[in-house]
Amino acid sequence: MEYEGKSYGSGATVEKLDAHNRYADAYTSALLYQPNRDNLFTLHYVDAFAGRGEVNLPGSAEIVPGSALQALEVDNRPFDRLLFIESDQQNCDRLLALIEERRDSHRSTVLRGDANVELRRFCSWLKGPQGRMDRAFIFVDPYAMQVEWETVEAVAAIKRADLLMLFPLMSLRRNLKRDDWPRPEHQMALSRFFGGDSWKGLYSTGGDTVVREGGDREIIEAYVDRMKGVFSEVVDPERTLGSASDGSLFTMVFGASNPAAADLAARIARGVFDAASGIQSRMRFD
Repeated sequence: MEYEGKSYGSGATVEKLDAHNRYADAYTSALLYQPNRDNLFTLHYVDAFAGRGEVNLPGSAEIVPGSALQALEVDNRPFDRLLFIESDQQNCDRLLALIEERRDSHRSTVLRGDANVELRRFCSWLKGPQGRMDRAFIFVDPYAMQVEWETVEAVAAIKRADLLMLFPLMSLRRNLKRDDWPRPEHQMALSRFFGGDSWKGLYSTGGDTVVREGGDREIIEAYVDRMKGVFSEVVDPERTLGSASDGSLFTMVFGASNPAAADLAARIARGVFDAASGIQSRMRFD
């Protein structure tokens, strides 16, 4: 499966990158004095839709560091290993060049491939005996509904990783028709995304009518409920980012898979979402 490479930002780029950077800083700061003699582990960062490393801000000529470069620049407790997954060859080449400019090739891997396949492969490795002492922060920033539920389940099953995911609300809106069942191909995509037919609970039926009566909040909660079944802690900011008018409407969700550290991770995520809520007026309660 190939995904279209993107290097431009949307109306919510600032909010997204701010939340990502805040969590990466707080997550690594919480592990500042580790590893130590009693707790030796490697700290991984995985960016499943890494892009080219740079983002063009909308309506501006300004280019800012994307999530991949933000992760490389964490310096309080730097990540030991960074894995960047990207499907577009030109994006991979540009990201590799930026990594080499920063002299970070020794700890970075740029992997061209399908994000679902490669992220599940990483999860299998980390879950195994060779990764039993390691920890990971995984950032998933899809362009639309590319993330399969099987991939999210794989992250949760590690029990040693945190997941920060962009929830593609606008894309889901387009697929979840209001006045009838979605088209067959959209139903298949929804079932891959939700991991089954739970999305059908958003609809009510009576006679010959099929209606989706709920709004954005109901769509988000349907997915968050699925996450709560596999993660130790789930944080939903209960607000949306971006704008429906420019097609950038989404939110963010967070899952902590390590039972021993889930409470701390969730508190960090709540603080990140609370802090991010004031940086743009476009972020609002739904």
